[in-house]
Amino acid sequence: IEASSVSFKQDREEFPVFDNIDRIKKRSLVSFFLTNFLYIPEKKGDFLPKWEFLMGRVYFNYDMDAGEKPFSDIAGELRISPFKSFYIDTNLYFDPYNARMRRWSVGFDVNLKDDIKLNFDYQFSKAFKIDTKSLIDITDYSAFDVERERMSNIIFGAGIKVSKRIAIDLKARYSFLIDQMLESGYGVVYTSDQNCWSVTLSLENRKRPHETRAVLLFNFTGIGSIGI
Repeated sequence: IEASSVSFKQDREEFPVFDNIDRIKKRSLVSFFLTNFLYIPEKKGDFLPKWEFLMGRVYFNYDMDAGEKPFSDIAGELRISPFKSFYIDTNLYFDPYNARMRRWSVGFDVNLKDDIKLNFDYQFSKAFKIDTKSLIDITDYSAFDVERERMSNIIFGAGIKVSKRIAIDLKARYSFLIDQMLESGYGVVYTSDQNCWSVTLSLENRKRPHETRAVLLFNFTGIGSIGI
């Protein structure tokens, strides 16, 4: 069980405005987490874990500045990994005030002989009056389509290792609601022999907002990334 709090208040007028989340109001939050893990031992009678077989988590925020509705959505996550190279993950977001599920997602990741990595996710959300204060842990605002207030998307990704140092990354996001490919990307990754650094060159295309961009990313293991 974990509880944490965060509070911030700054003069935001000195910061630039790029989109509608750049003027976040003053917030004082207390976050609550309940997480459980189940590990599979290496062998019978061995206490050393082999892999994380099951992870369950429930969490929510309490906003002390929110007035009559201080609680965020109650979020739940369940991840099951029957094999070390495969896991299924599902997320649910429940509105405690209207007693309904706002959105959910389910997906899986699989590694094939360390040369091919595949991931697949389905995301669904009902239409509702948007209230960004009540949504927690949303870092990919492009995946959650705030403009339509609902979504039914498939996200697909693949990583294919063509040699010891070179891999190809593919990704795509498709919307059933508008029958359109919302996002696609193609990239080449070069990794050093010691796996201490890598370089990624990718081409990304998005429909909402409409843009095409080329990205060059340098990643230094344990230090960080630099991109242009």
